[in-house]
Amino acid sequence: MTLLAAGWTGLAGFKKNRAFDMMVWSMDLNGEQKWIKRYEVSGPQTAESITLIKNNHFLVSGGKSFFEIDSDGIFIKNHK
Repeated sequence: MTLLAAGWTGLAGFKKNRAFDMMVWSMDLNGEQKWIKRYEVSGPQTAESITLIKNNHFLVSGGKSFFEIDSDGIFIKNHK
């Protein structure tokens, strides 16, 4: 079994406002990291949720952005 968590990241040390990117982390039930992916989409992004939408496909959402990934974190497509 795999656990997925969604969030955001930006570069530290910048004083100006910067666009953030969505991230998804995958770990096993022991908390061992399997993979971590950063999704760079235009404009500021903050992942707020990740939802299973069909067999091994997930919808990552936050703000005005929605996109689909598979269980390996591979980007499938944008949802508008």
